[in-house]
Amino acid sequence: MRRIKIGVQSGGTSSAQEIRATAAKAEALGFDDIWVIEDYFYTGGIAGVLAALNATSRVQVGSGILATQTRHPALLAMEVATITELYPERFNFGIGLGVVSWLQQMGLAPKSPIGAMTECVTALRALFNGEEYSTKGEYFEFNNAQLIHPPSVPIPIHIGAMNNRMIALTGSLADGFIAGNTAGPKFIEHAKLLMRESALKSGRDIDHEITCYVVFSVDDDSEIARQAVRPLIGFYLGICGKTAHVDVYDYTDHLLQLLETGGVAYVQDHFPDSWLDELAVAGTPQQCAEQIRRFGAAGVDNLVLLPQPTASAAELLEKAASEVLPLLA
Repeated sequence: MRRIKIGVQSGGTSSAQEIRATAAKAEALGFDDIWVIEDYFYTGGIAGVLAALNATSRVQVGSGILATQTRHPALLAMEVATITELYPERFNFGIGLGVVSWLQQMGLAPKSPIGAMTECVTALRALFNGEEYSTKGEYFEFNNAQLIHPPSVPIPIHIGAMNNRMIALTGSLADGFIAGNTAGPKFIEHAKLLMRESALKSGRDIDHEITCYVVFSVDDDSEIARQAVRPLIGFYLGICGKTAHVDVYDYTDHLLQLLETGGVAYVQDHFPDSWLDELAVAGTPQQCAEQIRRFGAAGVDNLVLLPQPTASAAELLEKAASEVLPLLA
């Protein structure tokens, strides 16, 4: 089986200094890359990516994800082109719609997520190619917009998605796919097939690079590791609700019942332990290695670990580097 890359998540609720420290530690321990999450309203994603790039010299750093609605595509293209020129071959560009509740706080939630993403990616392609771009869409307007310093190398576009229509759009428009923190191997197989079919219908013969985030914990006591990931897995399940992530496992009805009974906190305490076996990487080093292999067999090219609990992240990464990564060699 081909080698699966193993990365580390940062950003989200982390401070700027924590992003720098995590990136430096991940590189020193031998991980392949870092993906910086932008959660509103904590730490800026573009600034976070630059902090991680500046703290490292070898690993790739990805934006995972920047919301399409919060920056005009012309501005986003300018920022991404600049980062690419400053750090050639080290920046991975990831975008997505963004969390709807956060977008609503800013009055930016689109009526048609598919339409907004299509307009954004189409514009980015043109601007990255150095074209002078003019159009008036439903979400974005361009009047003779053109990058003065277009990128000197192609910039692959990775899209983060959790529903089938956006996954299919990724197949027809993007170069790579980013799966969120509750995406198990069965979902990856499902998404890979959807993207492949959509790509071929669009006249594209492409195998998309698949990056998958996963909540992670490792301990010599398997149950300690499993319970360490439960609160965050439950939180993500609760705030996201019905998604393709859970649909492919037939978890949706049970999840919605838990939400109706007691909300997100109830989900965290009461979802079945068996879901952890599919949606997380947690257990002894040997169990974690086997779970990672399952993601690789499903089609994941790059598995990105989010260590839990956060307070023990440094120790967990050290244990992963010394006791899990060697089992994957």
